[in-house]
Amino acid sequence: MEYEGNPVLDKNLANFRDPKVMWYEPDSVWVMTVAVSSEFKVEFYTSHNLKDWTYTGEYQNSNWGEYEWECPGLMSFDDNWVLIVN
Repeated sequence: MEYEGNPVLDKNLANFRDPKVMWYEPDSVWVMTVAVSSEFKVEFYTSHNLKDWTYTGEYQNSNWGEYEWECPGLMSFDDNWVLIVN
């Protein structure tokens, strides 16, 4: 069954895509990474219920060339974070 409030996060941008959601146990929170590919950045959001999302920051690096960013992934190892961008 599809949630009637979809999409739960929409910035009305054509290149706001590839959301990936993970559970972060230490803070008991869902963390979403999403590509804003035309701006060469990844935005981060958190949620406690998978419906209401709060913007928490972004990563941007203009030195990675002119390719659109896509499929971001975020992993946590102990207290260290790894961001993967294709």
